Amino acid sequence: MALLEGLRGHAVLERAADDSGEPALLYADATVRARFGLGLDGRLARLDYTRIPEPVYCERTVSARPGEPPAVSASNRPGPRPPPPRPDPNAPIETNIHLGDGRNGPG
Repeated sequence: MALLEGLRGHAVLERAADDSGEPALLYADATVRARFGLGLDGRLARLDYTRIPEPVYCERTVSARPGEPPAVSASNRPGPRPPPPRPDPNAPIETNIHLGDGRNGPG
C-alpha cells in the first residue's frame, strides 16, 4: 500500500495490476493513480488524478552519499483519522419558529 498526503487531502492506495510492462510500481484507487520508480534513477513518481487533466510529477531528493537512501524525518502532525460519525436523523432540531399561544405577528 502507498499513502499520499498533500494539498488535495490524503489517499491510501492499493497495489494495482500493471499491464504496461514497465518496472515501475503502480498503486491506485478511485481518485488517483500513482506510478513510482520512473526516470533514469527511479526517483520520479507520476500521479494521475481523475479530476486533473494533466499528470503531476514528484521527485525524491538525492542523498548526500550515492547508494544511501534519503534520511527519513518524523512528522509532528497527526496521521489520518476516521471521519466523524453521521448525525442522528431522529435528533430534535432547534429553530426560531415558535408555535403556541404567543403573538406571531409584527408589533
